[in-house]
Amino acid sequence: MEDEIKEADEAYDRQEYEVAFDKYKLLAQKGNSDAQYMIGIMCSAGSGVSIDHEEGLKWLMLSAGQDNCHAQLMLGMMYEIGREVPQSYEEARKWFSKAAKQGNDSAQYELGAIYELGLGVDQDYVEALKWVKKSALQGNADAQLKYGEMFDEGLGVKQDKLEALTWYSEAASRGNAEAKYYCGLAYDIGDPIPQDYKNAITFYKESATLGNDTAQFNLGVIHAEGKGVVQDYVQAHKWFNIAGANGNDDGRESRDILEEKMTPAQISQSQQLAREWMEEHMEIE
Repeated sequence: MEDEIKEADEAYDRQEYEVAFDKYKLLAQKGNSDAQYMIGIMCSAGSGVSIDHEEGLKWLMLSAGQDNCHAQLMLGMMYEIGREVPQSYEEARKWFSKAAKQGNDSAQYELGAIYELGLGVDQDYVEALKWVKKSALQGNADAQLKYGEMFDEGLGVKQDKLEALTWYSEAASRGNAEAKYYCGLAYDIGDPIPQDYKNAITFYKESATLGNDTAQFNLGVIHAEGKGVVQDYVQAHKWFNIAGANGNDDGRESRDILEEKMTPAQISQSQQLAREWMEEHMEIE
């Protein structure tokens, strides 16, 4: 059966959805939980078959009933937001818990969030920390970020900003934009590590490239105030403009204020630089 699953997976990866669906369906009918999960996903998405949410849910339930952690995770997410099923935090927690106890890092993270926010259950930072930690230790970048935030704010654990930064760094190394921003901020303000604007700029730029508008704004501040760099209104305006285009109100306001100190030629140059950067790094509608 492993070879048959592999053939179905390969057809799916080639986007030959009708072929994949037929192969998965045969395996699903024989009780293979992975195939049942895929049939559930494909029915819900309309991949290789007409969309049929009821049929998709049926197969996801069959798969989850066999302790398939991917199906359990999917059901948890569906119940959490009320997609194709009645919204229920209690049901979401039940399915996340089943998958989390099998070691699924995404489910562990989601379960931690349920307890942190008190969704359908009493808010419990200690329980949240337990599950977020399990996920973080498996390399889940979102969980590593959240684990760092909990140390940063002292939620369920004694506040420890250095430990928080350790986990931000782990998440940043896995490409998490917000974690990169937090690393940049630590170097920017010098807490809990020595101030280092060069490193702050490096992390801010990496975060900005991934779309973090606060990192984009802070790069504008750094250039406007000349923190670790030569004061440069053109670069500052560029970053404020980029942050503003990304929905940052402070960026738009700071850009407008800064323009009062700039010549028309500088503003034109900055706008061109911002346009070029956004064309390369952002989806412009």
